[in-house]
Amino acid sequence: MGILREALIAFAFLALAATTAHASATNIYIAQSAAGAANGAGCADAFAVGFFNTAANWGSGASQIGPGTTVHLCGTFTGAAGSAILTVQGSGAIGNPVTIRFESGAVLQAAYMGGNPYTGGPGGITCTGQSYITIDGGSNGLIQNTANGSPSLGYANQQVSTGVYFTCSNFEVKNLTIHGIYVHSEGDTGGSNTADIFGDYSPNNCNIHDNPLIRDAFVGINIGYSGSENLTSCILKNNTINRNCWMIQMGDDGPNSSASGVQVIRNSLGTGNQAWEGSNAFCHQNGMFITAGNSGSSMSGLVIDGNTIASDMCSNRSDTGNNCSAPMQIAGTQSNITIINNVVYFTTAQTGYEAFLWMPTAAGMSGTNVIANNTFDEANAGSGQSCVCAAIEWQSSGGAQTGFNVQNNLFLNFTHEVFFNHDGTNALPTKVTAIDHEGFQGITGKWAHDNVNNQDYSTLSAWQTANSTNSFPGYDTRGYSGSLGLNSSYVPQSGSAVVGLGANLTGLGITFLDSDKAGVARPTSGPWDLGTYQYVSGGTVPAPPTGLAATVR
Repeated sequence: MGILREALIAFAFLALAATTAHASATNIYIAQSAAGAANGAGCADAFAVGFFNTAANWGSGASQIGPGTTVHLCGTFTGAAGSAILTVQGSGAIGNPVTIRFESGAVLQAAYMGGNPYTGGPGGITCTGQSYITIDGGSNGLIQNTANGSPSLGYANQQVSTGVYFTCSNFEVKNLTIHGIYVHSEGDTGGSNTADIFGDYSPNNCNIHDNPLIRDAFVGINIGYSGSENLTSCILKNNTINRNCWMIQMGDDGPNSSASGVQVIRNSLGTGNQAWEGSNAFCHQNGMFITAGNSGSSMSGLVIDGNTIASDMCSNRSDTGNNCSAPMQIAGTQSNITIINNVVYFTTAQTGYEAFLWMPTAAGMSGTNVIANNTFDEANAGSGQSCVCAAIEWQSSGGAQTGFNVQNNLFLNFTHEVFFNHDGTNALPTKVTAIDHEGFQGITGKWAHDNVNNQDYSTLSAWQTANSTNSFPGYDTRGYSGSLGLNSSYVPQSGSAVVGLGANLTGLGITFLDSDKAGVARPTSGPWDLGTYQYVSGGTVPAPPTGLAATVR
């Protein structure tokens, strides 16, 4: 037995040594064409791009791409029209992803790259069925189309196209700029099947973050999930996205699909919705559109925290193709939604829209749904014959909506109504557990309309007063209406009325809510301030959002 044991130990040691000896390469450099010694040792000796796209070059060999390998992209890659430039051929491993890193000045481009993401892509970078892949744009990595967009802007091609397409799990995209996938002008009906980043078929553990600019496609970031492989985690964080019809879209691909663990955090969205209007109203504009709308589908635990959404939807009042939805459309069958610390405002006058936060349901919304410490500013922009123009709109056609806790929000310059219950069955009191501690400034419209009993609440006093006739309990009894004392970034100034008027919501146990949008901790005891930002004596003002320019590229 002793000899056998020693032999087994020796065999295990040799196996480990063989595995170590055949570990994947640490760094491999590729370029459009081979350079120098063409051994992948550096940009001066880069492999040609075909090395990356050949399956035989992926594995555990010393010169292969595998777990722990960083593939460095050198210079400009120009792909054939309508094709992928880089196609992932293998997987990384937990703690050891394959990283595709853009060296300084690296660009992936084509007249139009990739294909239709709704029918399987491909994208300029394509990952299908692999796992543990990271795309790192480095200091200034860029993916772009050079000749795809509206003919009125002089573009030669009007083709379906995708920047990054993935059906991979544990997939990360960071530090990357993507633009020009389809540069759209108002009135054009093309470009609908185009995307900057498109993940589909439940790309679990997706992490798309810190991308400095994503723009110019029908959808900026799309995440789809299906019944066969349900989505359990996805984080979209610190991205700047503009000039899209849908800047962020997430939805179920079919019935009986589920999603959880979704976080949309501190992104800067807008402007540029209006650029996607077409004469056939094919684009219903959204800052973010997150849904579980098919039969049997659901989403739970959605977190929307600290985003800035600047909307210009329907700013061209003469455009007959206007199809305005909402800066935030949260739809379908949802539970335990958390919407906190966001700043949402219009930049121009509108012809009409549904609401800042519009919640149409399928089978219902339930659980504990928190809408707290947000700032909504209509800037007196709402108008139009069919304009709901509310800050928050509940709309249920297939099931009840319950459990909404609405507190500590600020509402500025609304010309129609602040709250709108568009429901023929369930009155507002059945939907909400609390609406209180709100701040109002410049409200020239109604405080609320409840469609069940066709009841308007045209003054704050009426909104606060209980009415036994229609079982109305009265809301915002600790609300405030008047000058709020904010600066242009919605930060409370010295003497602001919002200071100390908020409910302390620590007891809800929402970690994201314990700090404001700027990261300032809210007190664990005592009152909070209303709105997105806590007042800080002598503190610095948060910088205004960047990357919102609407310059046509």
